[in-house]
Amino acid sequence: MSDGAIQVTVTFWSATLSEAFLTIWLGIGGKMCRRRVKIVIATILVSVAGCGYLPESVRIRKPKPAAVGLHQGTWILIDSRRDTLTVMQDQSAIKIFDNVAFGSSGVGNKQLRGDNVTPRGTFSIGWSNGASKYYRFWGLTYPSIDDANEGLRHGYISRSQHEAIIRAHQLGITPPQNTALGGQIGIHGTGRGSVDIHRVANWTNGCIALENHQVDILAQWIRPGMVVEIR
Repeated sequence: MSDGAIQVTVTFWSATLSEAFLTIWLGIGGKMCRRRVKIVIATILVSVAGCGYLPESVRIRKPKPAAVGLHQGTWILIDSRRDTLTVMQDQSAIKIFDNVAFGSSGVGNKQLRGDNVTPRGTFSIGWSNGASKYYRFWGLTYPSIDDANEGLRHGYISRSQHEAIIRAHQLGITPPQNTALGGQIGIHGTGRGSVDIHRVANWTNGCIALENHQVDILAQWIRPGMVVEIR
């Protein structure tokens, strides 16, 4: 740490951790030391289907060990615990992209449109938009059958909407994107948004974001129907 830097330490308690320390290094002249955690409160204007404005507060992204999927062929593993997107060939990693950003409410069991949660689960590439405000956009086949079952159980969607989602998956097409479960979840770039914000914050409305140059590299592997697992 440089002589001019400021160090702030915050101690907190939780039910599962007896004690933890959150250390933020604020550098001078726009420089920030390599972070143990990622925190930012900022505003950035972004607009793409499924992703809008950066919320005033964003979640910390904490790296944890990755896990390996069991899919075959070329597929994508997105690890929210390490903030990575990995192109896999069977069980071998071909390319790893760091500093992936997720929904401002984190990654989990997405339930409703507008909850800003990136859905955990296994999906596939359903469509693409090369003219997105977010540079490039590849849509995922969310909601899944499991999402539809949960949505019906909780009363978020009607039985006819549930049947439409199930039928779409059976036919191998993109499920309806306009139910209360939400939609327009995909992988995209930062567009004209701030790369500095992207590197420290989860800022999307539920999508998975990379930097524009990373999206260009990723494009060589993307194919319709490609498996995408989000953990």
